[in-house]
Amino acid sequence: MICLAGFIESFITRYTGTPDWIKALLIIASAAFIAGYFIVLPLRKAKIGFHPSLKPERLESSTPTVFDQRKIYDNGHIFKLTFVLLKANFKKIVIPFIVLSVLYSLSATYTLLSVEDVFYDNNAWYFFHKLYNDYTPKSIKYSNIVFFSFIFTITIERFVSFLKKDTKQPGLKDYFLMFAWSIGCATLLLSLTFLSDVLFAWSVVLIAPFLLFTMFVGFYEGKNIISALSQSFTLLGNAFFSLWAMYFILFITAALFLFILLSPLWYFYIQFLNWNLLLSEDTQNFIETFIPCFMSIIGLSFITFFILNGIFIKYFSIKELSEANSLTEKIAQF
Repeated sequence: MICLAGFIESFITRYTGTPDWIKALLIIASAAFIAGYFIVLPLRKAKIGFHPSLKPERLESSTPTVFDQRKIYDNGHIFKLTFVLLKANFKKIVIPFIVLSVLYSLSATYTLLSVEDVFYDNNAWYFFHKLYNDYTPKSIKYSNIVFFSFIFTITIERFVSFLKKDTKQPGLKDYFLMFAWSIGCATLLLSLTFLSDVLFAWSVVLIAPFLLFTMFVGFYEGKNIISALSQSFTLLGNAFFSLWAMYFILFITAALFLFILLSPLWYFYIQFLNWNLLLSEDTQNFIETFIPCFMSIIGLSFITFFILNGIFIKYFSIKELSEANSLTEKIAQF
């Protein structure tokens, strides 16, 4: 393998006269081999076993795999359940999230490249800040509202479908209400970016848990805005700090995931393509703008799903703690 790599590097890619399609084919083939040998093959081996004669016994996990909306969960169990829901819905959300992220990133890239005298650093965190700061074009800020409205809607639909997997699934009216509450919450939260990026940043930390909680209360209980706000204040009461603590745990976890995802490692691959392919300046600028935008948005999609599921589960625990409906039903049976 080392000899083959040396031959390719010495006699093919080092010569600038090699056609770009050959270089691109070699890069894609190398990436496919690395992914297949170091990712796909180990996963396949882990499933079928490295030694056919051995039959390992799978131990039961202590992590809860079933969400019971009549039980009261502490924040630790809710944190575990968010991963369970993410795993259960991953195959159903990954395609919509990728499609939405690609469409958003393409429109944002063309918008940002059309702005004169704009410099974007190769740090994706720097670029991430460009999506909502005071100098962001208004068209991108409006796109942010639309994009996250769809992400909120998909998250609510997946959560409600998970709850009602053995009963009637959401209908057209339910989808309309999901999107109505989602676009209302996204507009209220992201419209703050038009005023100040600092105000928006603080609202994400302090106000977002209550807004997202109210959004689910309004949809799930079929209430209007005023009734949903009133019900949220009633349910939270002394439980607001518990909700905020749950949100803080999820937020820190999501921030760590985003930090890893937006590391500068991706920039190495851009330079690798630039070394091996003759890219025009416009193409290189497009790639260097599109990739950090896509990585930022796809990461935000999944962490939004992750955080919202935690808040939705917390709603049922707070409601049961406040109203004790399950306990009342058990008492009525005697």
